[in-house]
Amino acid sequence: MFNLFHKAKPSSAWKNATEITKEMSEEIAVQIKKKDKISKLIKRNGFHFKYSGRAGTIYYVVNGLAFEIDVEMCSAGPEADFFIWPRNGRKWAYPEYKDMSEDEYNLMKTQFQEWLIKKKLKVKGNL
Repeated sequence: MFNLFHKAKPSSAWKNATEITKEMSEEIAVQIKKKDKISKLIKRNGFHFKYSGRAGTIYYVVNGLAFEIDVEMCSAGPEADFFIWPRNGRKWAYPEYKDMSEDEYNLMKTQFQEWLIKKKLKVKGNL
């Protein structure tokens, strides 16, 4: 009898595909940062909105560190302009991946809400 809930071990092909996907995601992230000219953005503290078409990235920069917020236009009507989500959880993404402290994270969230109000943007999603 077939057990639907049987925990099979992933095959080597699955592991290889997962590794390839991770490598591709990392390469795409590098290309996006180059396109967004993060090496220039990193020199100015604050929020920087870079987009192309219906999607983009909001970079939160503090003293040479950047946190990435992914953004996608939404059709939620007057409720929201964009869906947002953190690209790398609670990690700084540039110049290298490292954890944000709780204080850094809370400060970013507060400043992000203030920035959204100033820019008159409404978002759905959580950081």
